[in-house]
Amino acid sequence: MEQRAGGRGLGRGKWQAAAAVAALVAATAGAQDYQFIRVGNGLPNSDCVSPGADLVIDSSAAGDDIRLGGSILSGPNGICESVLKDDDQRPSNGVVLDRGLPNAPIIRAGTPQGPDSICDDSIVRGGDDVVLIAAGNSTPLQLGIAAGTTGTIHAMAAGDDVLTAIICPGGDGTFQSMPHPADDFPASSDLCAACTDSTSCMIPGGDAVLQTPVNPSDVSVPVILTGANGISESSATGGDIQVIALGNGYHLTFCISAGADGIAQTTICGNGVVDADENGIANDAECEDGNQLGGDGCSAICQAEPMCGNGVLQPGEQCDDGNLGSGDGCDGQCRREFCGDGTFQPGLGEQCDDGDNRNDDACVVGCRTASCGDGFRQRGVEQCDPPRALVCDAMCQDIAPQPACGDGTLDLGEQCDDGNRSNKDDCLTTCVPASCGDGFVHTKGNGPFEQCDDGDTAPGDGCSAACTTECGNGVIDGACSQGNVGAACSVNADCDTVPLAGDGACVGETCDLGAANHCQPGPEICSNLCLLVACGNGQVECDEECDLGAANGAPGSGCSSDCTRNLVGRREVTGRRECLLAWTLDDPPNDPFKQKQVCTDGAACDFDAIEGQCTFRVGLCLNRLGMEGCVAGDLNAVDLRLRVDRPQHAAAAEVLTAAVAALAPGAAVLPDRCRLGIKRKACSIPQNYECDTRFGTGDGLCDLGTGVLFVPPLEPAGQVSTCTPSVDVVVAAGTRLKLPARARTGSGRRDNDMVRLVCLP
Repeated sequence: MEQRAGGRGLGRGKWQAAAAVAALVAATAGAQDYQFIRVGNGLPNSDCVSPGADLVIDSSAAGDDIRLGGSILSGPNGICESVLKDDDQRPSNGVVLDRGLPNAPIIRAGTPQGPDSICDDSIVRGGDDVVLIAAGNSTPLQLGIAAGTTGTIHAMAAGDDVLTAIICPGGDGTFQSMPHPADDFPASSDLCAACTDSTSCMIPGGDAVLQTPVNPSDVSVPVILTGANGISESSATGGDIQVIALGNGYHLTFCISAGADGIAQTTICGNGVVDADENGIANDAECEDGNQLGGDGCSAICQAEPMCGNGVLQPGEQCDDGNLGSGDGCDGQCRREFCGDGTFQPGLGEQCDDGDNRNDDACVVGCRTASCGDGFRQRGVEQCDPPRALVCDAMCQDIAPQPACGDGTLDLGEQCDDGNRSNKDDCLTTCVPASCGDGFVHTKGNGPFEQCDDGDTAPGDGCSAACTTECGNGVIDGACSQGNVGAACSVNADCDTVPLAGDGACVGETCDLGAANHCQPGPEICSNLCLLVACGNGQVECDEECDLGAANGAPGSGCSSDCTRNLVGRREVTGRRECLLAWTLDDPPNDPFKQKQVCTDGAACDFDAIEGQCTFRVGLCLNRLGMEGCVAGDLNAVDLRLRVDRPQHAAAAEVLTAAVAALAPGAAVLPDRCRLGIKRKACSIPQNYECDTRFGTGDGLCDLGTGVLFVPPLEPAGQVSTCTPSVDVVVAAGTRLKLPARARTGSGRRDNDMVRLVCLP
């Protein structure tokens, strides 16, 4: 249990007064923890009922409450038990019916102006008092930034701070949302300060993520909480409100509270740590010698016995130089003076002394005045330190990043820039608009969309000049290689320069029976590529898993002589649960049983001629039949766990998911996902607003998804072929790319496989 400043049992005025006193004591004493409620005091007999406008008490005292003068007070147990009557009222002192102020805070963390807010002492509990926070801890996840009048958080969470939300009651003052078990629903919390006229709210649990669905009658309020260190590291922008000053946390965290009797029995006297207030006695000369014995220079209640300044080091004294002066290394209470004690002492080589150990303010470690180049970034003054770095100038200010394609900003020389890694939407990753013939199939964003794109606009090669699929339209499509060279054709006569000249030659499809009639048994089989099926022609057709032409069956080839794939990984051959998913690799550089595949740039395993990268040809097989002990089918999804904010990952995810989806036309769905905003939510590129954490915040980014869903679940009979054609996956020289994949079924069965691609320079 933790209580924070301004929480239950402490009115605002008392809190401010206490904080002011604590700040004064700490500034003069270099304090750690301090005594908040004096020893032996508490808050029984607090105001429970006050007279109304007629100034006459109409209520009757109940329980152990006491009628005293013009008020009714709670009795010794600190609990208000009297019921209001007529125009009586309850004072705003925190005492309400059946609820009093036992467990009131009595000791707080020290350094009230400091950043760490740590309960430094190991406090020995007395009586029925309650230890709230163990020594060395502070309060994480405090309200750091709240939305201003716009109701929108403009600031970005920095450091370990967390952007989340809380739920406030709506205009009716009643909660309709049903709290999720992972969230909290306290009667009051300092987080509720972000609500309007409410001391109660639903707040995130330990994971700092609000998981409660918001009923429309309630209000979802975005907030930024400090992270686990309890320090605010985010800067408010726009109309946001900085609740906790940047770099600060809640100092004055409660360390210990009075127990059920509301009386403080604990003192921090005698624990061996010098505190601001050792014994709860105001304005006395204090000492700390690690015990509660008298006669040793420090009394049993930590009052100094008048021996400091006699030149003799007594128990409880840190030093004694024979005087009560300060600034000479030993102060008037015989405590050592040192850098960081909060007292400026030029006689010790100090340039400053602000009493803390922070290095981001005007006085850094070693009691030196902060300056540009000292290696410490001064809050509010410097944006960076040290200077002369790539992003930091000689005045310790940030150097603006250079414009770049893919940063989401339309810069000079760019035709478009949507900030994502997709080449299937309106803007390519080269910052030029998508067009037919650019080699990327345009399926997202604004139409017209493409069925295919082979990188040119020539007809007769399977993809027309309008980027529509030629094979399957029932017409034999081709292009003239002689006569009217390049013109579209179906037969040779279409290519004659003049009618009946006989000088034309048409090449392209050898057959086209319409999509529904391809791959049907017969004397000659017309394939899904509109060619007569033949293993070894270099084209993957019908039920072939692969076809490398003359390389089929060659040592090290990824394809056997009967056009079936060689699989990556020993388990794919020996495992009993491996039928759902398997990786394939053309011309595997290593033993195909090994998941790690290494290729040297420019070697035969590199399918490009570009220096500085290796192009691997990779594929996936789904629902492989005939494996002992393995049941194929009922395949719901294939997931590739890749990071689409990384270019190599994004390019691999795009080509691989498209290849998997092509195995099940009409049944495969390629959902895009939010990379920023509401992460992992399904969205539509380029509609980034669908990912905003709240409508209009503009903090969302819809990017490539890395999974394929099958609706209905995929069965072997519903696939075009068992394996995808191989696709090019590029890996930069000197790097590696892990491709983890997972297939899952409706019954919960899974098949996880991975291939590691390594490109050596």
